[in-house]
Amino acid sequence: MKVGSSLLLFIALMAAAVPASAQDEALLSFTGYDYQTDGSPNATYLALGDSYFAVGFATSFHPTWLEPYVDTGANEYTFYQSGLVVNSYSFVGGVLVVTFAPGGMVEYFEDGSKDATNPPNPPNCPNYGSNPPNGDAPSKFNNGLLAIAGTLDNASLYYDYTAPLGGQGGFSSEMNMTGGAYAFYVPAPSWNGWFMSGLVTPPPGGNPCAAPAGYDHQISGECRHPVVPTSRGTWGQLKKLYR
Repeated sequence: MKVGSSLLLFIALMAAAVPASAQDEALLSFTGYDYQTDGSPNATYLALGDSYFAVGFATSFHPTWLEPYVDTGANEYTFYQSGLVVNSYSFVGGVLVVTFAPGGMVEYFEDGSKDATNPPNPPNCPNYGSNPPNGDAPSKFNNGLLAIAGTLDNASLYYDYTAPLGGQGGFSSEMNMTGGAYAFYVPAPSWNGWFMSGLVTPPPGGNPCAAPAGYDHQISGECRHPVVPTSRGTWGQLKKLYR
């Protein structure tokens, strides 16, 4: 895939913002869908003033700090990302690059009702609903026990509409933990300095579950203490981090 200059600049800025470290530990990984609400009078995707959200499920957990306390048989583990408002916008050569003002939040929940997972699944599909916000999202993804909460800063998103199969992009943000019942299993010196990032792709058609109507993209990624070097890297290497 040919990567445009705007995308290369965005990748370089991402790498420069992340310090190299001997430590490589993932707090958790996640998958879900994102959506926007319009704060501007036009219909441009993620225009200035628009708000960016995501809902979905936590799919893996730190093996020492979190996994021993997780019971996926009895509970579902969901997330809700909110509070991100676009404060810069660029669309050049088919590549969208936006940044968000400080003030974003991500919250992870443990919920015994499994109302978002919607068991048995399969064949039932998760309760994302259509055209969020709706009666299912975010309300079925931000209920139950607040397990981990964190602030999001220096958040950015890009999307390359010229990539095959409808495009591809990425989201990244610094994340500092602020609390939650499970946060106290994490040593206090490790509460700060997390890097939340992931791939952003078109919603899949999927079998047995169709892509939810009204969501913009599928997202999948993780929150980790990063080890991305500040020099020499490729688009392929960056993508491998989020698979």
